[in-house]
Amino acid sequence: MNTLLCSRNESVLRRWHEALKDNYKTYEATTPDHIYKLLTKITIDLVFLHRPMMNDSQLKELLGSAREKKIFILADRPSNQEGIAILRLGCIGYSNTYISGPRLNLAAQTVLSGLVWTGTSLMQHLLDGASQENPEESRNGEENRNFLEKLSRREHQVASLVAE
Repeated sequence: MNTLLCSRNESVLRRWHEALKDNYKTYEATTPDHIYKLLTKITIDLVFLHRPMMNDSQLKELLGSAREKKIFILADRPSNQEGIAILRLGCIGYSNTYISGPRLNLAAQTVLSGLVWTGTSLMQHLLDGASQENPEESRNGEENRNFLEKLSRREHQVASLVAE
């Protein structure tokens, strides 16, 4: 399996490479242009992208042009709000840049198997939001259906996986 590690920070790239090198063939990109070049030349199964490398519009552009690619975002200071936004855009995972090596491997294995990866805090936030129902509203199935209809495709996928 080929993974593309994307960061301007050499120590982050080195850390990720050391964690993944025994299980995955890794390539590295330090600029957005380099990411696009590698994506056209090599079959990449998973992209680990350091969040500071791209602003919101660059990230949307990458996701639009690489729809079949699994994009996993790693943030220096992950937040629940950003995590939800990242998943809504279509990314397959969101975590801390400094995730441990074994957990990074587990994250890669998880998303390559077709599942979504989030940190515990974000998952708890999603579950808390889904469980804060008014008892009156929970009696009304229409309210529940309206809530589900408001979810993005990715949020619906995460909710279904949590329910399983």
